Amino acid sequence: MAELRDQTGWPGWAWVVIVLLALILVVLLLVVGGWLSMTQMMRGMGGVMDGMMGR
Repeated sequence: MAELRDQTGWPGWAWVVIVLLALILVVLLLVVGGWLSMTQMMRGMGGVMDGMMGR
């Protein structure tokens, strides 16, 4: 951490905040992406079922 502080002049806690924000963003993207893909899959399965039923 001392080397980073010397190179950039940022305090150590700034790096911690940046890392935490990045992790939160990644988790949100994963959750939203997984939820969207799940809904798309469910919709696709519903369409397949309707097609098999002959509707």
